[in-house]
Amino acid sequence: MWSKAAALYATLLAAPLTADPVLDAMEEGWRSWAEENGIRATAFSVMREGGPPITRALNMDPDAPVILASVTKPITAICLDMVLDEMPWSWATTLSDLRAPLTAAGLTVSAEWEGVTLGALSSMSSGLVTDVTQGGYFRRKNAEKTEDLEQAANSLATERQADAGYVYNNGNYAILGVVIAALTGETTEAACQSRVTAPLGLESARLSDQWRAMGSAGGWEMAPEDLVRFTLALPELTDDAPRAKAGEGAFFAGGSLTWETEDGPFLVMRGALCGGLFGIGDMALILRREDGVAAAVAIKGCVAPDVFLALEETLTYAAGQPEN
Repeated sequence: MWSKAAALYATLLAAPLTADPVLDAMEEGWRSWAEENGIRATAFSVMREGGPPITRALNMDPDAPVILASVTKPITAICLDMVLDEMPWSWATTLSDLRAPLTAAGLTVSAEWEGVTLGALSSMSSGLVTDVTQGGYFRRKNAEKTEDLEQAANSLATERQADAGYVYNNGNYAILGVVIAALTGETTEAACQSRVTAPLGLESARLSDQWRAMGSAGGWEMAPEDLVRFTLALPELTDDAPRAKAGEGAFFAGGSLTWETEDGPFLVMRGALCGGLFGIGDMALILRREDGVAAAVAIKGCVAPDVFLALEETLTYAAGQPEN
C-alpha cells in the first residue's frame, strides 16, 4: 500500500514546472502539501494574466468539473451586481423596496428584515446569525432543485441581530439568489450563466447535479482551468462596494475575503461541503494576487480544518504575500 502511494506521488512530483518562479512555487507548495497530508484526490490550476492555465491533478480528471461549495458566492455577487446595473436598483436597495417581486417569487419579508439592504446581505453584515443551511448533508445531496427559496424563507424567519456586525452565513446568499430570480424572471443559474460565466467562456460552469440544493450559496461547479480563469477575471472592488470587516485585517466583499497588503489586495475564498462521516464531501479554494496571479484548488473528500488552513497558508506564502 505504501509503495503504491509513493509511486502516485512520484508521478505527481515528476510533472514539469512552468519556468515562472511564482507559479512554480505555488505548484510546489500544493504538491508538498498533498504529499505531507496524504491527500488522496486533489486538482490544482494556476495562471498568470496573459498566460495559459497550468493544471495538475492527483486521482482526479483534470478536465472534469469540481464542486465549488462556498466559492460559488463570487458568482452570485457578480451576477446580482450586473442585474442591478440593468434596473433602477442598487446595493442600497432594501428588501422592503423589493417587496412586490419577492412576494411574487414566494418570499415574505417581515418588518424585522425589511430595512436590510442587498449590500448588507452581500457583505455578511445583515444581522443574520442563525445559519439554517447547516446540516442536512445527505438530504441535500443530489436534490433536483435549489433550496434558495426555502433557505431564504427560513433565514428570514429567524431573529435578526442588527448589531452583530460581520457573521458568515450562507443564508445571506440564498436570499440574494431569490432576489436574482425575482428581478430577472429567470432561474438564478440561467441568469448567472448568461451574465457571468458564458461571457468569460467558462463552458463547464453550472449548478452541480450533486449540490444543486445549495444553489446561490454553494451549489456551483466548474473545471479547474475554468475556475482559475474565473478567479483571475474577478472584477476589482470599487470604493463604494459593500464590504464588512471580517477580522485579521480582512474584509468580506463580492463573495470573498480580501486582505489589503503592501503589494495590493490579496483575495481568498474557501468552500467546503462536508458530511461529517469518513471525510465525505468536497472542498475548494481560490487565491488571487493583485498583479495578475491566480490559483484554484479542489479536494475530493474533506480534510481537517487545520489541514485546509495549511494549504491556504502554503499557497499564500508561495505567492509572496503575508500569511493571514
